[in-house]
Amino acid sequence: MLFPVSRLHKHLIVSGLIAIPMIALVFSIVHREALSSFMIEAIEDDNRVVTRSIATALEPTLVLLVDENTTNKEKDTLRNRLHKQVRDITEGLPILRVNLYQMDGTLTYSSDKELIDVQHEDNPRFQRAKLGHVVSSFRRPIDVDPEEAPDASSGFVESYIPLRLGPDNSIHGVFEVYADISPWKTNINHFETRLTIAISALLLTAYFLLLFGLRKVENKLEQQSDKIRSHSEAYSDLSSKFIDSQELERKRLSRELHDSLGQLLSALKIRFENAIYLCPKDAAPVVHEHFDPLAPLIQASIDECRRVSMAIRPSMLDDLGLLPTLSWFLREFTNSYPDIELHMQINIEEPRIPKRLKTTIYRIAQEALHNVARHSQASRIDFSLHGRGDRIELSIRDNGTGFTPLDGLQNGESTGIGLESMRERAELSGGQFGLNTIPGQGTTISASWVVAEDG
Repeated sequence: MLFPVSRLHKHLIVSGLIAIPMIALVFSIVHREALSSFMIEAIEDDNRVVTRSIATALEPTLVLLVDENTTNKEKDTLRNRLHKQVRDITEGLPILRVNLYQMDGTLTYSSDKELIDVQHEDNPRFQRAKLGHVVSSFRRPIDVDPEEAPDASSGFVESYIPLRLGPDNSIHGVFEVYADISPWKTNINHFETRLTIAISALLLTAYFLLLFGLRKVENKLEQQSDKIRSHSEAYSDLSSKFIDSQELERKRLSRELHDSLGQLLSALKIRFENAIYLCPKDAAPVVHEHFDPLAPLIQASIDECRRVSMAIRPSMLDDLGLLPTLSWFLREFTNSYPDIELHMQINIEEPRIPKRLKTTIYRIAQEALHNVARHSQASRIDFSLHGRGDRIELSIRDNGTGFTPLDGLQNGESTGIGLESMRERAELSGGQFGLNTIPGQGTTISASWVVAEDG
């Protein structure tokens, strides 16, 4: 397969079995935090209702109780009356304690009589409530002074609520209400359990649907992979045939240039030289002035015809073999680029090189050296062709500017096209192609083939 989906499938199964409980746990924690905020707000609303009921039902008593001019004896009487009435109002409700503060912070009433007359003027929550705000918070018994802590093992919500009385609805004191969260906590725990089970079931369902979908995708990818592999093999065969036909066409063109055009130019030169030779010595000077330079020009055309013929495909590759052709090509390269120092090492015998690889090796060497000359700004090239055991290894290393391998392809430069051509030739002939280049540190192009010991 071209795509490792089976391994992905296994990893997804393991990851899912780990992730689903973790997601459910995280969701439960986040949900608990959200429910805690909701619970505090809901209990605060309940405490407001309780204090409003107390204020509405017991307004005369409360007015006297928070009045600083009321005597202690009168307040004791009022507290006893208020205590019974508050107990009747809060009966059946999870109210742990109701306190009432005067505006100076003195605790003038509490359902826990031992706390009466305690000063809370410095309490910041009391101060905010005195200004008209309702302040609620979740508290645990260990967060409160043991002498003032209510009996609530699960914790409680403490609310400071302004006491508004009279037609002007002005603030006459501050209620402090402690509400037990145990009933809420029991309901929340039951709800969380059911919700966690539902979420886990939903995640498992989605997970198995995902696995089922992945299996279908995997099957589809397997089919596509087979098609791609089939097309890739067909493309490789087509590319190989194209390269072979290209070489045959080059061979034909090279021979036609050499045998037809080259011979015609040679015949033209001979006929022209004969015509000059037969021309009378006393012929007009203008004749010699125009005809004499033509002989070297015809000779240059013959040389250029031979050069182009050799460039298209050197006939010696078929007549003499790869090694003489490489030696000739490297000499020509040195003559064309005298500023580049070329070092050549060839350590292999001609019979050792299979016929199917001779053209491939020559073309890779030709393209690599032309790329160096055109693009690298190198001053030195190390060329090597070796036979090592059952391998043939070709290496062309330069000390030029180097490059980023993808740059040539992305910019559409001939460097990238040449690299792909070399890679394709090497791989289609059963070899391996290597490119090692770093900007500013030169480039090494290598190719290797496994061949039989007898070539």
